[in-house]
Amino acid sequence: MAWCSWKLYLLATGGVTADIHIRGWNVQSGASVGAHDTESQVCSILWSQERKELISGHGYALKHRRIWKYPTE
Repeated sequence: MAWCSWKLYLLATGGVTADIHIRGWNVQSGASVGAHDTESQVCSILWSQERKELISGHGYALKHRRIWKYPTE
């Protein structure tokens, strides 16, 4: 999980093998602000300090990294 650097109430969480989604949460309201299927287990998430993006690292089955633009992807 990772806190957004420009929206302090926004938290991103990543799912394991059975879930495979990155989810956004508004922690002030408790509401989900979106979910994206990553096609593989989410091992790490990090928000960019310079752009409205986050990077995720993945394990089984694809074993790759991906950059996501917020909020469009």
